[in-house]
Amino acid sequence: MLKHSNLMFLSICLMFFTSVRAQDTLVGWTFPEGTHNAIANIGNVLNKGGMFIEADSINEIPFVKSISFALNGYLTKSASTVLWDHAKDLKCWKFSCDATGYKSLKIYARVSSDSNQPGPRDFKMQYRMGCCSPIWHDIPDVDPFIVSTDWTTGFLNGIVIPSDADNMAGFQMRFVCNSDTATDGTILKTSSRSLIDEVYVTGSKISSINESKLSFEIEIYPNPATDIIQLKSQKTMLGYKLFDLSGKIIKSGLINSPVYRISCSDLTPGCYFIDVSLQGNYHFNQNIIVQ
Repeated sequence: MLKHSNLMFLSICLMFFTSVRAQDTLVGWTFPEGTHNAIANIGNVLNKGGMFIEADSINEIPFVKSISFALNGYLTKSASTVLWDHAKDLKCWKFSCDATGYKSLKIYARVSSDSNQPGPRDFKMQYRMGCCSPIWHDIPDVDPFIVSTDWTTGFLNGIVIPSDADNMAGFQMRFVCNSDTATDGTILKTSSRSLIDEVYVTGSKISSINESKLSFEIEIYPNPATDIIQLKSQKTMLGYKLFDLSGKIIKSGLINSPVYRISCSDLTPGCYFIDVSLQGNYHFNQNIIVQ
């Protein structure tokens, strides 16, 4: 017969995974081994084993040489890092997901702090389309969240990811530290440690043929471009924004035809990012090289 503590453990697991698996799990990290396992250990064929969780600076450069997986997590082990000093709007946890064929995406995660090395208390959630977009967006209508030294205070229970990410071949999420206050009320130090565990992205399979073909219904060419960037879509295009790598809008405009041309002969050669809005609250994003 199972002991009472084991029954409680199984009950907790069942309740959590029942809530998560109401949708399909696209990608997840549970850090079960206590060894180097920043690679997703749960997910579908597009994500499992191919996505990493990282501790990054906002400038995309990791601020720690390696993540530790030795500390206890919610059920098994967790990922943790130090060096969270001067972290306000500069340091974050970051991870990726391929949502091809899925919509109605949600994020689950548990963020915590070390009681002996108090880590960041305050975080905000952001997402971006693709791995190279210069634009990060705050998740609308989601307040910053607070972390403590337990695994319940900083529990994100099915936060809805905006529909921009539906059916996207690649999008990224990050939890950005948005104050220099530690969980004990002091100022963050180099020894401050943040922990993260039970990270999941879930979604519902797209059943509509029209929805699943969205990524194939718009063409942006040529790429690289020299004089003209041409947009062509079977779905009604409403407008576009062209960004440089700093996130500055270089060009924008409304679209009222299935084919649209953007002059790029006046642009400095380099890499740009285009966002095209389509009818039905869809967005299509792509990197563009101008020669």
